[in-house]
Amino acid sequence: LVVMSSNDAVVPGAAMAPYQHAIPWIYRMVIYGAAHELPISAAPRWVNLVTDFIDRGEAFVVNIGNQVSAAQ
Repeated sequence: LVVMSSNDAVVPGAAMAPYQHAIPWIYRMVIYGAAHELPISAAPRWVNLVTDFIDRGEAFVVNIGNQVSAAQ
């Protein structure tokens, strides 16, 4: 799992592309509206995403209908 933020001013999204090309089974996820400090700037969304990935393993799927509100 590679998690990046859409508003990261430190590490551009393109920096994650080599991982996606090198590991064909990788999940590259973008948390929109988050800053570089993902666990801080988007804590509920980051925790839910990582927890779901760990819990589901190979069965990991993103369900857009089950998002945590950006206001939380």
